[in-house]
Amino acid sequence: MGIAALVLGILAFFLNPCYICSLLSIILGAVGMRGPYRTMGMVGMILGIVSLVAQFAFDILTTIFSFGVGAFTFCL
Repeated sequence: MGIAALVLGILAFFLNPCYICSLLSIILGAVGMRGPYRTMGMVGMILGIVSLVAQFAFDILTTIFSFGVGAFTFCL
């Protein structure tokens, strides 16, 4: 489980296609903390959390700026 969490965490961190990779890496990292690959599970979980927070912040900023630009062009 630790290796799977690390692979999904790397995919979520660098590619960041959707929330699914981030959530799966967090879940598998938590499960993998009990196995023999603790360090890989912990790193995968950390990468999943960081990518989840970054993607959520990017989504919020994209929403704010898209509404701002749309409102500004509509007023002109």
